[in-house]
This record gives sequence, C-alpha cells and structure tokens, in this order.
Amino acid sequence: MRTWQSDRTSWRPWDVLQVAGSLAISLAESGRGAECDRVLQDVAALAASVERDGHAAAIPGLSSLRTAAGRRRYQQGDTEGAVALLRRGVGYAELHPRPLILVMALIYLADAELACGRGPAARAALARARETTDDEPVSAFAMRCLADAETRLGRRAARSAVRAGVLHEELTDRELSVLRALQGNASQREIGAALFLSINTVKAYTKSLYRKLGVASRQDAVTAGRSHGLI
Repeated sequence: MRTWQSDRTSWRPWDVLQVAGSLAISLAESGRGAECDRVLQDVAALAASVERDGHAAAIPGLSSLRTAAGRRRYQQGDTEGAVALLRRGVGYAELHPRPLILVMALIYLADAELACGRGPAARAALARARETTDDEPVSAFAMRCLADAETRLGRRAARSAVRAGVLHEELTDRELSVLRALQGNASQREIGAALFLSINTVKAYTKSLYRKLGVASRQDAVTAGRSHGLI
C-alpha cells in the first residue's frame, strides 16, 4: 500500500492499472474494504477512459480492477451490480493468459449469482473455474477458494433439497467433497490422498452419502448429486 501511495506520475497508464488491479483484489480478499475502495477510486477515471476508448483488450489490469470492484459490490450487498461488474471482469480475463484472475473472477461471480438466487449460473461459473484449474496451474490459495465456493454452493443446494423433501438429510461438507471427487476417475485411495483422509474414512463418507442420496453406486451418486444441484 505504501508503494501505491507514492508518486505515480512517472508510471505508464497500463502499469498503474495492473498494479491497482492486483492490489485491489488483495485488499478486498483480506477484508480491507475501505483501502480497496480508495485504490479503485484513484484509477476510476483512467479505467473508464480505457474502456470508453475501446482499449480494454490491450490492458490486462482492467480484468483485476473490474473483478475487485465486483467483489466490493457483493460485499456491500449490491449483488446485481456485482454480477454486472464480475461478468465484465471474466470477459476481460479471458482475453489474456492470466488463469489466476480468471479463476478468482469466476469464483466471485458464482457467489454473486448464488446471492441473486441463480444457482445454475453459479454452478456454471464454478464449472468453468474448475476447468481452468484443470488446464492451467494456479496458486494453492485459489484452489482453496474454489473448493470453499463449491462447498458453499453444495451446502445451499442440499438445504434447498431437504426443504423440498427431495432429501431427508443434508450432506456434510466432507460428504460434498467426496461427492465432487467421485465425478472423476480417481480411486478411493487417490480421493483420500487428495482430501487428506484415510481410505477407510473415504469409504465411510461414501457409504453415508449413498444412504442420504438413496443410491447404491458411484455413478448413481454423481447423477443424483447433479440432479439436486449439489455438484
């Protein structure tokens, strides 16, 4: 933050936007909302002029700025405004090879879509984020954020399914994690290694979620999980 507050008159405009975008996301994610707002305000006119002149595709930092601004709207309770900004952030991030920004923008978009009551849109955003991490390496922090977002979405869907009488009992977060892992080809031992669980614990969770879903096989569990919006 001290570097940002120094004299930036010698910085190139695209450098200003890139630094501002990265800093704004970090501040929003660490709960320093007021500081994030100040950074966004500092570059608001510059960012708007870049978009107005049609140069957005040439400025990688704009994706981070719109992502941070969308996250702040979400944190402030303006979920529809957040969705609009985050969709722009995702669009800009797709123009540049910056998988970390794209993944974070999609995670934030999923949270905002879910808050607006659009579960399918939230699931689609997280599915795109997961596909991106399958193709490109991202930080452990981003992977944790993605797993947490998937759990939040599954937990909400499970509660809705119970209220609707489709499920009689909610799945736990661990059961949701195992259910997501069952979508792939990993063995139970490999699932356990990925989730830091013993194979016997994975078997126990699998048996429990089969019971709750009313199924008897891995494929049926995945099918039921998708039909209920759990994964």
